[in-house]
Amino acid sequence: MGAQEITLLGGVSEDSDTHDRSNSWQIEYMEGLGNYFAITISHLNEGHIPNHHRDGNAIQLWGSTGLIDRRIVLAAGVGPYFFYDTIEARAGRSYSDSHGWGYISSMAVTWYTESRLIVQFRTNWVHTSNDLDTITPLIGLGYRFDVPARRETGAAAPTHIEKST
Repeated sequence: MGAQEITLLGGVSEDSDTHDRSNSWQIEYMEGLGNYFAITISHLNEGHIPNHHRDGNAIQLWGSTGLIDRRIVLAAGVGPYFFYDTIEARAGRSYSDSHGWGYISSMAVTWYTESRLIVQFRTNWVHTSNDLDTITPLIGLGYRFDVPARRETGAAAPTHIEKST
């Protein structure tokens, strides 16, 4: 994970109980917090799982570690998730809007290319107390705003991940 990044991801959302699926997408901005931590703010569109059209916003705190000369980064994040869900209504109305809080936890593998381009594989788990719980595997492309650091090998290194010795 670099110092400042924006990433657009696409994939599927799956209801943990019914296993119904829908297309999904996420956009996220990340800010590095020292060598091994970052904070993100994101919007997750969980698609149109039957009887649910849910979107949400999340803030997550991430911990990470770099591999292969810091070009591959493994990270885990967790934080609050505020959702808004259009669901089938009761009492004669066709739809109603449901809002609420839950939490999101995520695991990500990010590849930092020699340019500012990044490629990320991620899975999100969203849990809410009064709405559906989802699993969302995604893949996407991102852009980092800081200039990639160059090592003698020519590898790009995220600025806030220290190399393991």
